[in-house]
Amino acid sequence: MDRSGIELAYVVSLAPSFFEREQTLSVGKDPCSSYKKLTESDRERKFTQDKGKSDAADLKPKKWYRFTDDAGFKLANRLKKNECVAGPACGAMYPGFMLGANPKNIGKTVKKKVCFDEGNNCCAKKVFVKVKRCPQDFLIYQLPAAPSGSYRYCGSKRREKPSEAPPINIGEDKDHPGKSCKVIKEQNSHGGSGLYWINPSGGKAFRAYCDQETDGGGWTLVYSYTFTNYPNFADGSNAVTPRPSWPAEGEIPISTKVPLKETQLGAMNFKFWKQIGNEFMVKSNINHWIACKEGIGSLVDYKAGSLSCKVIKNIATVCPNVAPDEIRILTKESSSNYGPHLYYSKSTTELKTYYYWESSTQTGNWPTHDPCGKNGLFHVRNVVNPHGNIFIR
Repeated sequence: MDRSGIELAYVVSLAPSFFEREQTLSVGKDPCSSYKKLTESDRERKFTQDKGKSDAADLKPKKWYRFTDDAGFKLANRLKKNECVAGPACGAMYPGFMLGANPKNIGKTVKKKVCFDEGNNCCAKKVFVKVKRCPQDFLIYQLPAAPSGSYRYCGSKRREKPSEAPPINIGEDKDHPGKSCKVIKEQNSHGGSGLYWINPSGGKAFRAYCDQETDGGGWTLVYSYTFTNYPNFADGSNAVTPRPSWPAEGEIPISTKVPLKETQLGAMNFKFWKQIGNEFMVKSNINHWIACKEGIGSLVDYKAGSLSCKVIKNIATVCPNVAPDEIRILTKESSSNYGPHLYYSKSTTELKTYYYWESSTQTGNWPTHDPCGKNGLFHVRNVVNPHGNIFIR
């Protein structure tokens, strides 16, 4: 073989990685032809069910992305600074929206802030993204990883008026509300847990959170609460907060603001509860989850008497599957009504309280959450964000 042949072999044997790297860099210079598509339907801003999705780990650094197909055509933007969109949305608990408008000129790249909403906090967490308008008049985004947790970038579809209106499932907008989450479940069996529009009274429709999975679904969230002194649970300064507008005494503030997720504190106006249903479910991260049907007693009518309850999920490590069987309005220790309490009549102890939604920090009482129904301190300890919820069906 001659010298040129040897040199050619030398180049061919040593150069491929170099040529491949050059080719990659060449393609990478134009992100308009080397982006990754985001197409998920649950990423679109009008998808209001929490699927637990997150952009914390799946996005690659300095990679460009294009919103397309069912995800929409662009990163959803918020033109007004304080125009919050409370989660869940876009398949996650904390949706991310870009502030301001996209670049209008072809080839233009700009830097924009994306805010992730947490309840009423319009910008609880933020990141900065790059936006570029490509020659074919579509947008691409260089998206950094979202904050750790259920944080996700939202897509947005074009506002096009269809020639024929698509069918709308009950509960999907304020013009087609359901009477309750149970009615929505019955007429839209494939809809998952999340926010829906309801109108229990025939008046003005409003949004509510529906649990469409636990114990058959159809549950409307009416109350979310925490405690005023969880570390010192049996102290008289401990109570639930806020309290609903049910007919109880106490100085804890009353809420009539509908909670839109289980961790958002608030209570639907009590007058709507019995218009939604008469079964109730209690969830808590410090006591067992229970579901109850009326007997002589009723929570929605605020009436003492018997109940038929069952445990649907054991939370504490003690007293599995123990459920209350009675609702009482007055405690044995007090003639004042500071909130309803659930009672386990089969308990061998003198005091038999299982759940007590006590609304005063100025008495010797405390908000019992005892899975054994002994009015004791058998609840789960050292929980971050201790809370509870009441649902109606």
